[in-house]
Amino acid sequence: AFVVAPGLTICALGNLALAAAPDANTFIIAALILGAGEAVAAPAISAASADAAPSHRRSEALALSRTATDLVFVALPPIMGLAADGYGGYLPFTAVSAASALAAMHAAK
Repeated sequence: AFVVAPGLTICALGNLALAAAPDANTFIIAALILGAGEAVAAPAISAASADAAPSHRRSEALALSRTATDLVFVALPPIMGLAADGYGGYLPFTAVSAASALAAMHAAK
């Protein structure tokens, strides 16, 4: 939780910056912020998954964590693309920012 919450907070801020980016240069900077947050949060989440599992089930915990992440990376872009088409391009970034912020608050407990 010590590293997960700050990483997810950086992700939330990066996504908010992506939603509000007025030009390509700002968008690139916001994407770098998001990438930094993901670089901090992703390994920490995997480590937390492994630590939470009993030692004889750590491989299962890591596999579940990785599978869930892969599923999100495959399923979410088309869903968010449809949402952006219907409601505006800012919506996917705002929704993911809110989800990241909620997850950060949960991880900080």
